[in-house]
Amino acid sequence: MELCEKNYWTDGSSRGDDRHMSAAAATTVELTYDDVVRAAEVVARELPVTPLQSHPLLDRAVRDVVLVKHEGVLPTGSFKVRGGVHLAATLSESERAHGLVTCSTGNHAQSVAYGARLAGVRATVVMPASAPEVKREAVQALGAEVVVHGASLGDAAVHARALAADTGGSFICPTDPRIVHGHATAYLELFRQAPELAAVYVPIGSGTGAAGACLVRDVLAPGCQVIGVQAEAAPAGWRSWRSGTIETAPSATRASGLATTTGYELTQRV
Repeated sequence: MELCEKNYWTDGSSRGDDRHMSAAAATTVELTYDDVVRAAEVVARELPVTPLQSHPLLDRAVRDVVLVKHEGVLPTGSFKVRGGVHLAATLSESERAHGLVTCSTGNHAQSVAYGARLAGVRATVVMPASAPEVKREAVQALGAEVVVHGASLGDAAVHARALAADTGGSFICPTDPRIVHGHATAYLELFRQAPELAAVYVPIGSGTGAAGACLVRDVLAPGCQVIGVQAEAAPAGWRSWRSGTIETAPSATRASGLATTTGYELTQRV
């Protein structure tokens, strides 16, 4: 099951009946480096550049030089807030009027809630019962309504799309292009801070981080490897990448931020 069965208009938004169009429509959307640069201008107005630091004990453990980009210092404690900040600045009039609906196990939820608060719009987040209570509370603290539904992210996604259709709200997919371009600003910072990197390791849930890293790498550091790391107990993204088609797989990982059950067409194409 594809979590994001929707069509994107040229401004990146989803509207009206187009909310339930085939995911094949996403093939018309292109993620670009230039859009990342524009997103970075928006993000820089709200968020600081995060530090890139070495850790000698980690160097010793792997017998190499390791640099860690500390995205945890951002509001919500995750790089994903970058997507919410960019989203807030690019909402359509329809989205502002009717509000946002999304689904998440936590970090994307907080990102959309944070962005909605910045923009002064209503947000509803559907979270599976497996989502950590602390993340539900964090979403509520940001002013969003939380609806708990289903045992998995896939269940939550189905309910979120139905809720958006019933209320007229806009469903914000975790791989909405505006979200991906916002996430990619972390890697624009990274490659400007350390242009000679040999490899970048990126955790994979929906794949927005890895896609963003590749978009920026291709322009600023084409010799750098981008290596995606997915939980063995949540292998849908890895299987999709290996087969070249969108695949689903059960998730049993305790890493809630990586607990996806499907590959995502837009980020897999990058």
